Amino acid sequence: MIERHDYENPDQLALALANSVANNLRSAIGQRSIASLVVSGGSTPKLFFQTLAQLDGLDWSKIVVSLVDERWVDMSSERSNAAMVKKYLLQGPAEQALFIPLYREGKTPDI
Repeated sequence: MIERHDYENPDQLALALANSVANNLRSAIGQRSIASLVVSGGSTPKLFFQTLAQLDGLDWSKIVVSLVDERWVDMSSERSNAAMVKKYLLQGPAEQALFIPLYREGKTPDI
């Protein structure tokens, strides 16, 4: 069943989403001692990332972060989703998370 959630502004939406994701991460850590957070890139999730990074009570050292998509560019590129995750999510306590980017220098995305 789909539930509709209405928010008055983007800040409220980001906070609600961050709290929901944080609760799921805490639950996973409680059950398995580790949690995964795999996120989309682009500019849309920036506010969510900033909000999640500032929440208290997450043991980021037990969280693995990765991406579901990436542009095949070096992290120095402004188009890099990995760079965006590092800049907006992996700050403060969240910097303790293990980040596994998709891009690897010197490699190609071809299998």
